[in-house]
Amino acid sequence: MVSGKVNICTLAYIDLDALEFNFLKIRRFLKPSVKILVTVKQDAYGHGIVEVSRLLEKKGVDFLGIASLEEAEILRKNDIKVPILNLGIISFKEEAEQVMKLNVIQTVSSSRCLELLGKVASCYKRSIPIHLKIDTGMTRLGAPANLVPHLVKILKKFPYLKLEGIFTHFPSADTDRDFTIYQLQLFKKVLDYLKSQHIFPTYIHTSNSAALLKYPQAHFNLVRPGLIIYGANPFSFESLRGFKPVMSVKSRVIYVRTVQKGTSVSYGRTFISPKKMKIATIPIGYGNGLPFSLSNKGKVIIKGDMFPVVGRVCMDFIMVGVPFNKKIKVGDEVIIMGKYKNLKIGCEDIALLSGSIPYEILCRFGKGLKRIYIRGEKRYLEPPRV
Repeated sequence: MVSGKVNICTLAYIDLDALEFNFLKIRRFLKPSVKILVTVKQDAYGHGIVEVSRLLEKKGVDFLGIASLEEAEILRKNDIKVPILNLGIISFKEEAEQVMKLNVIQTVSSSRCLELLGKVASCYKRSIPIHLKIDTGMTRLGAPANLVPHLVKILKKFPYLKLEGIFTHFPSADTDRDFTIYQLQLFKKVLDYLKSQHIFPTYIHTSNSAALLKYPQAHFNLVRPGLIIYGANPFSFESLRGFKPVMSVKSRVIYVRTVQKGTSVSYGRTFISPKKMKIATIPIGYGNGLPFSLSNKGKVIIKGDMFPVVGRVCMDFIMVGVPFNKKIKVGDEVIIMGKYKNLKIGCEDIALLSGSIPYEILCRFGKGLKRIYIRGEKRYLEPPRV
């Protein structure tokens, strides 16, 4: 039974048992000395940062990775005590003070950030742990390798700053082995330099989901799984086996009508029925996270059959084409993302059809739909956020 009243047809179902399975699978895959930081930024990729983090904390996750101090505040207010690494940057004194207040480990990519944190730590005479991010080819955040000596000089000015970790990010570990190995070699040169300065960070990490699975030499003593924790495939051209999808999306048929040959469906009349058929209306659209680009391309599963989305995706609805002889009625379950026996629609399938990536699909559904959590036989509506 689902606790709480839910008067909507379309929901995202979050299988916490699958989440636990994936986490423990990763734990078994790694050497005992390698710790795990699970990326829970952007509301845990749409799965719900609080519920996901609670389960991971109970299962012994070593760190949680976030993208903003707002996410850290949500976790602390909900009594999550596990160490948190803010993977985003800070630029202002108030943010540096918030880092200390929330007991967050802060990523550092620049001299400005070091100075901010160092001055606040000195003012309050409290230690602030930091992880230095090195840009080895992502060109997003991170200090270029040639600036590390300069940052080390600044770091030595502030005794209350603790260089707890150092890391980099592999943008193409799933597709470009040569470039990933180049990044790894460049990163190791930075480690050698720090060693020459008698600086030994406690944690060294480079591996996202793809690198975790493909580059054991890049595990060091901490890894940062994201997509595989949620059972989604980080590889564009390879299958992913052994992980369970955590999110599924289901709805119900709310309207069925028979149309004659030549009937237009949805905006722009981009679909004209080629023969007599049924049109089933489903209450999900781009306002709920379903990509508009699935217009005339998407598919759904109803009663063990796959049916096509016909016409343009609307803000709140899609229409599905059903052969005239199929018995589809109001109330029938519709699988938007998920599986039924041997039929499956994964976030990877939706991403491929819509010209997107699995990350975006999960985040969009997570933001656009109410979530139901599944744990064993229990199902419950996401509790109000504290």
